[in-house]
Amino acid sequence: MGNQYDEAVRLQSLVKASRLCCRGVGHKESAQSWKIEPTAKCEALQDLILSGKMQPGHGRPFKIYEPKERDILPPLFRDRVWQRSMCMNGIYDDMTRSLIYDNGACQVGKGTEQTVMRMVCLLERYYRGNGNNKGFVRHLDVRGYFPNTPHAKSINVINRYVNEREFIPHLEAIFHSFKDNRPVEVIREDQFGERGTGLGSPISQLVQLAILSDIDHKVCRMDGIHGYIRYMDDIVFLAQAKEAGDLAAKYVTDELADMGLELSDKGGNNPMGKGFWFLKKKFILTETGKVLVLPEKGKFSKERRVLRALKNKLDAGQITILDVENHYESWVSGLMILDAGRRIREMDRFYTKLFQKKPVYKCKKKSRRYRAMAIKHKAEKELIRDLQAENARLKAELMRAQANMDYLSMMTDVELGTGDEEGDQYE
Repeated sequence: MGNQYDEAVRLQSLVKASRLCCRGVGHKESAQSWKIEPTAKCEALQDLILSGKMQPGHGRPFKIYEPKERDILPPLFRDRVWQRSMCMNGIYDDMTRSLIYDNGACQVGKGTEQTVMRMVCLLERYYRGNGNNKGFVRHLDVRGYFPNTPHAKSINVINRYVNEREFIPHLEAIFHSFKDNRPVEVIREDQFGERGTGLGSPISQLVQLAILSDIDHKVCRMDGIHGYIRYMDDIVFLAQAKEAGDLAAKYVTDELADMGLELSDKGGNNPMGKGFWFLKKKFILTETGKVLVLPEKGKFSKERRVLRALKNKLDAGQITILDVENHYESWVSGLMILDAGRRIREMDRFYTKLFQKKPVYKCKKKSRRYRAMAIKHKAEKELIRDLQAENARLKAELMRAQANMDYLSMMTDVELGTGDEEGDQYE
């Protein structure tokens, strides 16, 4: 067995994974026994894995309605622990190594905030390079990405990227389990074969990230494309001319069609100056080069309704004022990277009037500009690190080549030339 697989099966790794899985869900019945006696539970799980009797299963399917209606097929808590341990000990690194930097979903150090700031950086870079805001933005969305992805494609991606072969049977079994435990409305079979993966599985999320990786790399290098971002199944790229955007969109459409997937084109070519929606935020590149990021419609009216409900619970003694403050600070922190200063001040006044107390911010908020510069600096550091690694690799290859030449020269007792000398004499 490989080192990564051995580490994933190790009892200490399983216990660590179980503790991570309990974070935020320790109150649930499925997690309580693992939280109370993690060692005993992990020993039983280890025995199942080593004996070859581990068969993935799923809990009861349910729906979520934020940010939109989705079908969730969660794995059993036991399976979640095993998947988390596999991710920590090799699978995550293998699956994310080939991804472009501007693939922002389900990765350590990334997320919606980082993706928003990367979009700001790309728009600013476009303005610096072209001197205007006359470009176009194309926003594409894969229709039913999780429920419609063929199993064969997912398994091919696993075999392509996962280095430790001992993981392969376990990973393939996870996707076969979506057939045996599927809700009829989620998973189906057609001319492309068995299709669909469940939201809620760490492994399925990683695989879905990697499935479109080849498309990401191709579109990034297309002529006329000045920026590209993907957040799971949401694709956005910047183009100077409509023709370049149309060509890139056609390429993506054709590639997805080969997988049996359909593309939803959200609005065609949108002028940067008029703005476009991405991740429930509106981005506008102004004539002066300033990038405006505006919150979604209805966000503030919804929060007012939430605060009124919290006020009723506070009056009834069901919660404390500390719970209210924590909620409001968390909500406001999500707006600090947006151009919503006036609206935030309005909400602060509403909060003060409702609770007869000014809102308390326990941590210092950083400006959007600061965060944008931090993200840019991080990207530059990663580029420098990659260049240093490549330089070290080339140096090692050069030293090996020189050593081989020295060895051949010693064995033949002939001084090997560089090809510049003429008429080498052999006596």
